[in-house]
Amino acid sequence: MGSDQSVFILLADDDQDDCLLVEDAMEELEIPFQLHCVQNGQELIEYLSESDNPKPDFVLLDLDMPMKHGLECLDEIRNDLGLNSLPIVIYSTHSQRETVKNAYLKKAQYYLKKPNSFSSLVNALRIVLETDWTEVTQPDEEHFFIVS
Repeated sequence: MGSDQSVFILLADDDQDDCLLVEDAMEELEIPFQLHCVQNGQELIEYLSESDNPKPDFVLLDLDMPMKHGLECLDEIRNDLGLNSLPIVIYSTHSQRETVKNAYLKKAQYYLKKPNSFSSLVNALRIVLETDWTEVTQPDEEHFFIVS
């Protein structure tokens, strides 16, 4: 993503602290950005379905959310012709092999385990932001899971 333009991130996470943490990490990267947070999977789908809303450059998607699980949201997005090319980065505390594999098979672009430190989050977001989304549909499985 070019650093000369603002990056629009849509974060779906029911933990308000995570929203603030991502916002702080983006400020640390000194990249112009907009961050919009939704509190659950249903809000995410409603936001993306509303044609008047700006389309995000990518979605950070938590898995464990009320009303609609993140993987269910991922399925809905991938099955919607208007949204199926939207880059999705799973952002979760879970790192079980089966969960990561499932997200990979459902065509998420990356799986980012929620880091234990602020600097790890900054570094992980840097990896996501350095991705050229116009060329990469999904990295190979070896590079899908971002270890922070």
